[in-house]
Amino acid sequence: MKYNHIAYIIFTVVITGCAGIGGTGGTIDEPVVAPKSQKVFNGIVSQANTKSKEITVGGVQFNHTNAQITRNLTTVDENQIKVGQKLTLEATDSDEDGIYEATTILIEEQFLGPIESIDLTLSVIKVLSQTIYITQATSFTEKEFNTLEINDYLAVFGFRRDDGTLEATLIELVKEDFSPSSDTVKITGEVTEVNLDNGSIKLDGVEIRVRPSEINDFTVGEFVSYENLEINA
Repeated sequence: MKYNHIAYIIFTVVITGCAGIGGTGGTIDEPVVAPKSQKVFNGIVSQANTKSKEITVGGVQFNHTNAQITRNLTTVDENQIKVGQKLTLEATDSDEDGIYEATTILIEEQFLGPIESIDLTLSVIKVLSQTIYITQATSFTEKEFNTLEINDYLAVFGFRRDDGTLEATLIELVKEDFSPSSDTVKITGEVTEVNLDNGSIKLDGVEIRVRPSEINDFTVGEFVSYENLEINA
């Protein structure tokens, strides 16, 4: 399917309750000393040691030996955690040794969808009409930047720049050929419009149709994550 000939893509929600408030991103977290009482953490994985089952997220060390790890509503094993991913963790430092014991870990990509365009000169790809910058710090699975192709189905992790574009920290290849009839997409962005007349919202210019019961829950300016969507051509 071609996407570059239309101004926006319309999506239809296929699973109830898949919207959630997301973070604004900004910059990769600097190392910090977390308060002992803090139990919820959010950030980018900068180090991962599969042997010791320890990871560093936002400068804080975690052990995930006994953690339940989920991604896209599915329980996954520890091998799914990779440097560059964005995680939300629940954890406590019960023995006060500076290493937090994670109980739950949520792996959350910002975008899941097909590549619409690639600019090797500017180091930019577009996924779901969103501009995504590739840097020397961006990690890849399966493919490198110069081997990506239009319609590759990607999971994209990263953080928002001040201009609203995304700087990728990790690009995961889900598969080479996105199929709109069977593959779903996910988008995270700022609500830029709420249209009560046609029951839709826009996230950074991408239009999403939502159920009538949900439309009043959205406010322009908030950040929302919508997953398990399918393209309605």
